[in-house]
Amino acid sequence: MKVCICQTDPALLDVRANLEETIEKIEAAKAQGAALVVFPELSLTGYFVRERYHKVSLRMDSPEIQRLAKATKGTAAVAGFIEESQAMNF
Repeated sequence: MKVCICQTDPALLDVRANLEETIEKIEAAKAQGAALVVFPELSLTGYFVRERYHKVSLRMDSPEIQRLAKATKGTAAVAGFIEESQAMNF
Protein backbone atom coordinates (compact mmCIF):
# COMPACT_ATOMS: atom_id res chain seq x y z
CA MET A 1 0.00 0.00 0.00
CA LYS A 2 1.36 3.40 -0.97
CA VAL A 3 0.64 6.12 1.59
CA CYS A 4 1.19 9.84 1.02
CA ILE A 5 1.58 12.08 4.06
CA CYS A 6 0.98 15.74 3.23
CA GLN A 7 2.38 18.60 5.25
CA THR A 8 0.24 21.72 4.97
CA ASP A 9 0.18 25.25 6.32
CA PRO A 10 -3.56 25.87 6.54
CA ALA A 11 -4.84 29.42 6.41
CA LEU A 12 -6.64 30.21 9.65
CA LEU A 13 -10.45 30.15 9.21
CA ASP A 14 -10.22 29.88 5.39
CA VAL A 15 -11.95 26.58 4.72
CA ARG A 16 -12.33 27.32 1.01
CA ALA A 17 -8.61 27.89 0.39
CA ASN A 18 -7.61 24.96 2.59
CA LEU A 19 -10.07 22.67 0.84
CA GLU A 20 -8.69 23.67 -2.57
CA GLU A 21 -5.15 22.90 -1.44
CA THR A 22 -6.25 19.59 0.06
CA ILE A 23 -8.00 18.50 -3.14
CA GLU A 24 -4.96 19.49 -5.22
CA LYS A 25 -2.72 17.37 -2.98
CA ILE A 26 -5.13 14.43 -3.16
CA GLU A 27 -5.13 14.60 -6.95
CA ALA A 28 -1.31 14.72 -7.03
CA ALA A 29 -1.06 11.79 -4.63
CA LYS A 30 -3.56 9.75 -6.66
CA ALA A 31 -1.51 10.43 -9.79
CA GLN A 32 1.47 8.89 -7.99
CA GLY A 33 -0.54 5.81 -7.03
CA ALA A 34 -1.29 6.59 -3.39
CA ALA A 35 -3.92 4.39 -1.80
CA LEU A 36 -4.12 6.63 1.27
CA VAL A 37 -3.47 10.37 1.65
CA VAL A 38 -3.05 11.72 5.20
CA PHE A 39 -3.31 15.37 6.27
CA PRO A 40 -2.69 17.03 9.65
CA GLU A 41 -5.35 17.68 12.24
CA LEU A 42 -7.42 20.80 11.48
CA SER A 43 -6.04 20.92 7.94
CA LEU A 44 -9.31 22.38 6.65
CA THR A 45 -9.73 25.06 9.31
CA GLY A 46 -6.30 26.06 10.52
CA TYR A 47 -5.11 25.99 14.09
CA PHE A 48 -5.89 28.26 17.05
CA VAL A 49 -9.48 28.94 16.00
CA ARG A 50 -10.35 29.34 19.68
CA GLU A 51 -13.86 30.74 20.22
CA ARG A 52 -14.33 31.17 16.45
CA TYR A 53 -14.75 27.40 15.98
CA HIS A 54 -18.43 27.87 15.11
CA LYS A 55 -17.46 29.95 12.03
CA VAL A 56 -15.57 27.05 10.42
CA SER A 57 -17.32 23.97 11.74
CA LEU A 58 -18.65 21.66 9.04
CA ARG A 59 -21.40 19.08 8.96
CA MET A 60 -20.62 15.69 7.46
CA ASP A 61 -23.21 16.43 4.76
CA SER A 62 -21.86 19.92 3.99
CA PRO A 63 -20.94 20.78 0.38
CA GLU A 64 -17.29 21.06 1.42
CA ILE A 65 -17.12 17.56 2.89
CA GLN A 66 -19.10 16.15 -0.03
CA ARG A 67 -16.58 17.73 -2.41
CA LEU A 68 -13.71 16.29 -0.41
CA ALA A 69 -15.30 12.84 -0.47
CA LYS A 70 -15.77 13.05 -4.24
CA ALA A 71 -12.10 14.02 -4.69
CA THR A 72 -10.99 10.86 -2.90
CA LYS A 73 -12.60 8.52 -5.44
CA GLY A 74 -9.99 5.89 -6.23
CA THR A 75 -8.11 6.43 -2.96
CA ALA A 76 -8.77 7.22 0.69
CA ALA A 77 -7.92 10.35 2.65
CA VAL A 78 -7.76 11.49 6.24
CA ALA A 79 -8.22 15.24 6.75
CA GLY A 80 -8.90 17.19 9.92
CA PHE A 81 -11.73 19.65 10.51
CA ILE A 82 -14.10 20.79 13.23
CA GLU A 83 -17.31 18.81 12.94
CA GLU A 84 -20.52 20.63 13.77
CA SER A 85 -22.63 18.84 16.31
CA GLN A 86 -26.01 19.45 17.88
CA ALA A 87 -24.23 20.49 21.07
CA MET A 88 -22.84 23.49 19.14
CA ASN A 89 -26.32 24.80 18.34
CA PHE A 90 -26.98 27.30 21.10
